[in-house]
Amino acid sequence: MSRCSRSIFVPSAVSSFFEVCDEDQEGNKITDPLRVGARGGGFRILRGVTTQATVGQAYRDEVYINGRLTPEAKTSLESIRLARRRYGFQGYVSIKHKVNVPIGCGFGTSAAGSLGTILAIQDALGISDRAYAADLAHIAEVKSFTGLGTVIAAASAGGSVGLVTEPGAPSFGAVRLFDFDSSGYMFVSVVFGPVDKASVLASEKRKKLVNKWGRRVLEAILDEPTPVNLLKQSLLFAERTGIATRDLLDLADYIQRNGAEGAAQNMIGRAVHAVVEVDRVAQLVRDLRRLLPFAKIVTSSFYDGSVQVLEEALLVK
Repeated sequence: MSRCSRSIFVPSAVSSFFEVCDEDQEGNKITDPLRVGARGGGFRILRGVTTQATVGQAYRDEVYINGRLTPEAKTSLESIRLARRRYGFQGYVSIKHKVNVPIGCGFGTSAAGSLGTILAIQDALGISDRAYAADLAHIAEVKSFTGLGTVIAAASAGGSVGLVTEPGAPSFGAVRLFDFDSSGYMFVSVVFGPVDKASVLASEKRKKLVNKWGRRVLEAILDEPTPVNLLKQSLLFAERTGIATRDLLDLADYIQRNGAEGAAQNMIGRAVHAVVEVDRVAQLVRDLRRLLPFAKIVTSSFYDGSVQVLEEALLVK
């Protein structure tokens, strides 16, 4: 007999800067995936991934993304395997993700899909184990090489902007959320496509540069924990590490000169995101569409709630 879950919504957590934390203080590689992670910061938005699980109906574990069978969805498939090992259920799992942000472009879709997968399996099985679900999702990301610190951001609640100040899975890491009234602002992003994450950290020299600036930026934001300063420091991070190309830096500058409070590059993607006052969004979006007709423009309200179990579709603004 198959068992179907309700839909689980996990918000997109957009990363603005990061510091890789996969070594201990002596420089040895950390082997426990629960303690591997990243420091960083960014925004949570009212777009993300909605997931439903059916246990016991499929002939193999399978993942569908926006209606398409996606065998390369390795993080969600790893999440199924981890959940099966944890809960000992029989039967294969079919996962259906509805993703309404660009995939592979720094919107945290693998983290949202992983967390949604495990929570949906729990819901189908009648299990309540939300705190450990986030730890399992973090392990799945680390093992699949798709992320280091996004699950803890996606799983947090009580704020839409903040920092991961200590790395690791939610049971080990720490988050500092900002006191920010987001009701008068919107999130706007211009997206050109994905970036190969492996190329960003292709050498130890590059990783050390990223970590040096990641730590400096974190300390500068802690001195002034506001969304505007987060974006300002994150843009500096993208420039000084060489992750940002000239065209993305120019675009961030254009967006700031045309109504945004600040702008930075998605980590990691060929995309720029910004915080914009609500009454300036429409004109900025019109200008961007004239300037960049082939780019994808994503707008959203910010999100300060927790992961949701949905009885009906979540209204996306």
